[in-house]
Amino acid sequence: MKQAFVDIPELVTHLAPYLSPADLLSCVQLNSTWNTAFIPFLWRSIDDSIHSWGDILLQITNLRPQPQSPATTTEKAIETTPNNTPVGVRTFDISRHRDSDYNKDRDWLFAIFERYGHHIRELNIQSPLILEAVSRKESCTGLRSLVLGLGTNVNWPRTEYLPLPPPLPQQSLLPILPGLGTLDTPPVVGGSVAVAPSPSADGGMGAAPDLPAFEGFEVAPATVAAHGFDATSVDQVEDPYQEPDVELSDPLFPDHLTLADLIITKRDERVTPESDKARKEYMWTIAQHTWHLIRTNPGLVRIDTSRCYRFYDFGISDDFIFATLRLLKHLKDLNGNDLFKDLHFWRLWDALPAKIESLSIIASLSPSGVFPLPDPLPKVNTSLKVLLAGGSTTVNGLLTLMSIFPNLTRLGLQKVEKNPEYMSNPNSIPLPPSPFGGQYLRKLEGSVEDWETVFHYIPSIVEWDAQGEPLDEDLALLLKDHCPNLESFKQQYPPWFIDERFTAVPDDDPTNQFLITHHHLRVFDSIVNYIKVDEMLREP
Repeated sequence: MKQAFVDIPELVTHLAPYLSPADLLSCVQLNSTWNTAFIPFLWRSIDDSIHSWGDILLQITNLRPQPQSPATTTEKAIETTPNNTPVGVRTFDISRHRDSDYNKDRDWLFAIFERYGHHIRELNIQSPLILEAVSRKESCTGLRSLVLGLGTNVNWPRTEYLPLPPPLPQQSLLPILPGLGTLDTPPVVGGSVAVAPSPSADGGMGAAPDLPAFEGFEVAPATVAAHGFDATSVDQVEDPYQEPDVELSDPLFPDHLTLADLIITKRDERVTPESDKARKEYMWTIAQHTWHLIRTNPGLVRIDTSRCYRFYDFGISDDFIFATLRLLKHLKDLNGNDLFKDLHFWRLWDALPAKIESLSIIASLSPSGVFPLPDPLPKVNTSLKVLLAGGSTTVNGLLTLMSIFPNLTRLGLQKVEKNPEYMSNPNSIPLPPSPFGGQYLRKLEGSVEDWETVFHYIPSIVEWDAQGEPLDEDLALLLKDHCPNLESFKQQYPPWFIDERFTAVPDDDPTNQFLITHHHLRVFDSIVNYIKVDEMLREP
């Protein structure tokens, strides 16, 4: 018996990657053979932010009965969470919606995820209801990519505040001033610790102690304190956590997350106890489903929680988070801002797989905001290509970081400061004769004080994000001399519009000359600069 091409599943599945979700749905509905072949592709990628999922979730969570008339007029319905918390208003067509039976509709939603969830490989979640559906019975355990956007369109239970107490009488700050001279801790200035030389026995200034060397870099005691070598915090930050003072429900997944893994925040005295308990219970439920979903998907290659709200009411213990990350042997891309916020960077680094390629994290830094470098330095890692982290460092710290991650193509820090003044001593050789890494670095993000030195050691930078300042003559000359192969120039924080009061074209605007001299430039984004078109048209 001759078999048609369209009846051979192995051949039919080659069509699936080229079809849109709407076309895949049509294929699934054609016959049983195509249904079996195309269902895994239809469910491979789920994004609940698209319009069709929005309609489904609105129908389930909108508990207000809808009129059953054939009218096609539109109304505004109040979206709510399962506990009737209003989260927004959406206009929709009444004729397309029926009366909502929350329990029945939710059971239907959970049932389809239990049936097809094992096909999902890419999951983008914004709705807590979808999060619960994919987590509750471990039906979704084959994920490769997980993007959490919780909190972008759903609010947690509203907080009720107690009446404000009467203001305390304002006290004068003058009595504090005489005691400033008794401070033992050196002040932090610009991310560096100011260390005064100690007086010698004859009343003069004693000689500086010997400086330990790290991979050819000399590190002064000030840098030891400021940049994390054998780091000790310069000041103490009040611990915002305390022992739980509110009873939470029993764990949903005691094999993964228990109450012992929580660190409850101190309750704001302005918040009512009932409101505080409801909020913590809601966040506790969300946290359980979130971490359960991550832990039951050890094959994850990508995690992005940059659009996920933080659990302000409690923290998850660092040991639990690090243990979870150690389960993810295939992880290559972690954008952990918010959910993985404020972890110690190098403890986090030890918990990550050796083959990770991209890491974006706001790590826990010392009160001075300095990116820490440990002593001894960690082993060289050649897999990491992208590192975006907070904190500041010096040029020495930057080059040391490049020696740890020599294959970085993109690096983001808050600030790169000049080396301390003591390093300008002619008897000191603070910089190595050649860099230990950085030959592949294309983009360095952050406020840099000494670009000339940075370009000297890392000449491969070809993408420039100006930190708010427009392209002026000094910057244009710097880029011409040190970065002739520039491919992209962007003003990172441009104004929203050009002010009409300043529309006159300045005579010394260097834009034209900059565009002419940089032949490799592909991107120029700076709204406050001007192009003289007639002059540019005369150029080849």
